[in-house]
Amino acid sequence: MVRKILLPKEMDEKLDNLAGLVEEVNGILLYKRMGDSCPVDGLFMTGVGNVGHVQASPERIEIANKFFRRNPGYQFIKLHTHSKGTIRRFGNYYARHFSQGDIDGIKEQLKHDRDFIAMLVTPEVKLLSGIDNPTLSVVEGFSGYQNRKSFVNQELKTIARNLGYNLGRLTARK
Repeated sequence: MVRKILLPKEMDEKLDNLAGLVEEVNGILLYKRMGDSCPVDGLFMTGVGNVGHVQASPERIEIANKFFRRNPGYQFIKLHTHSKGTIRRFGNYYARHFSQGDIDGIKEQLKHDRDFIAMLVTPEVKLLSGIDNPTLSVVEGFSGYQNRKSFVNQELKTIARNLGYNLGRLTARK
């Protein structure tokens, strides 16, 4: 069964903005699977890097892991960008393709988690990679979206506060 990722338009626009930065960024899209549909309820940024590389913050990974322990029905799509800066430095190929390093990492993840989905966001495309070739649909919203988005955001803030972390904005250059 092919999973259908339902990405709310407002998150799609945020991802477009992130791909327009100089630095690469990464994060996760949080969703609860409903049959073949995977409606995305939240976006949680995990790192800001530089041109050509990004690594997640250990504190933000800790917050995400605690979220999944507290909310076992949720799954994630691991995303990262090939930013304008990366494409400018390394070439247009990366505006439409995962890098070989990305592909190797995805293959390794799939060995351990058959539900794993990766997303690459560039100024030109959003690509998904997973065992079942998931598809992406940008939607205005879906039933219960605002409540679920609020729940996810509040839960992440509460976890961060309880762990003593400040979820202040990650900074990157435009």
